[in-house]
Amino acid sequence: MEAQIISLIERKGPVVPADLSKELKIDSTFAGAYLSELVKSKKLIISSLKVGASPVYYLPKQREQLENLSKHLNEKNRRAY
Repeated sequence: MEAQIISLIERKGPVVPADLSKELKIDSTFAGAYLSELVKSKKLIISSLKVGASPVYYLPKQREQLENLSKHLNEKNRRAY
């Protein structure tokens, strides 16, 4: 499963658990658990940026792609960004 998740993030860019759940057809709780394990093993990074209430997960080499997600920020945080 780990290889599938990393491959998906390489292809798609930063994701939230719902993206992973939808793509891999797994429960969102399990998706979040898999992502947390990958963060713990330092294969993924968790961002303080949130889409809705969900944090964004990305590969270390994808940091610059987080800028594309700024449209999901609320108005106050978008101005600060």
